[in-house]
Amino acid sequence: MSGTSLDGVDIAYVKFTFKNKWRFEILKKQTVSYSEEWLNNIKNAFFYSKKKLENIDLEYGNLLADLINQFIIKNNIKNIDFIASHGHTIHHKPEKNYTLQIGNGNIIAKKTGIKTIYDFRSQDVAFGGQGAPLVPIGDELLFSEYKYCLNLGGFSNIQNLKSLIKQKRISLASRILSLFPEYLKADQQVSDDLATLGKLVKTPEANIIKLPNISASVPQLMAAIEELQAKGFAIPNYPDEPKNEEEKEIQKQYNKVKGSAVNPVLREGNSDRRAPKAVKNYAKNNPHSMGAWASDSKTHVATMSAGDFMHNEKSLTLQKADTVSIVFIDNQGNKTVLKESLPLLKGEIID
Repeated sequence: MSGTSLDGVDIAYVKFTFKNKWRFEILKKQTVSYSEEWLNNIKNAFFYSKKKLENIDLEYGNLLADLINQFIIKNNIKNIDFIASHGHTIHHKPEKNYTLQIGNGNIIAKKTGIKTIYDFRSQDVAFGGQGAPLVPIGDELLFSEYKYCLNLGGFSNIQNLKSLIKQKRISLASRILSLFPEYLKADQQVSDDLATLGKLVKTPEANIIKLPNISASVPQLMAAIEELQAKGFAIPNYPDEPKNEEEKEIQKQYNKVKGSAVNPVLREGNSDRRAPKAVKNYAKNNPHSMGAWASDSKTHVATMSAGDFMHNEKSLTLQKADTVSIVFIDNQGNKTVLKESLPLLKGEIID
């Protein structure tokens, strides 16, 4: 598969087994970086004509087939049931029942001689879906021991595995739209699912390591607002310098999607949150050490003499159970209590 990061083609040889539940094991894996030519091809494919897209679909299929064959030979793989190829998404408009991925599966099947499954999105979009049918099914079958699964990528989705198979989008656009339901038509309104996730992640049982940083700088925010307005969403402009109470309230709402410095959901969900109970229990039941440092290791750890994280941050291991407060002190010395009386256990480490 290949994603929006364009860091290359990811190939994995995975073994699936079923004993009471489905399990998987990644036996071999590799990421192959794109050549400069292919990087430019994929970046510009959005603007290609239909004929040129048909050609690049075949060419990209040949590239994937060659990479798969090289991967098989390199790792001496003998037993393969099928190849599953996502290809690379060029156009994706599920609301218009349209999606297009390049990487012709017939070419892959012909050149590898192996059954190939491809084009995962089209049927789902045709039936009114968002074009990601494998994500909720995979989460349900492979990670059913978790209550929530969070998929991080160009688009982020969270899924509650204990309810019906369902995805919720927590992209920047969705966050902006969720702030102004009174400006939107009924069919345009969306819920603020990242805020819901922020509340969930602070519960002791939450097994979520870190919240996705779905936030924006002011220029990014204004660009997103302009794009949404152009698509027919009648949200207000961002008031950089509010002139009245109404504009102050609008700015206050938009501040919720800025970076974690002013974003309480991100700040409380990440910086102010201790490791969840599930993670602690797992660590207690599965202790491990780093192991011996290999004599032939070429790894080198370097730090600055001053001014970096190592010198600015201090860690403390609690000798007994206690409570702490988190206080922000600004340049003028003013103190703001962000969290008060957080209970900590003996042996916990705070930074």
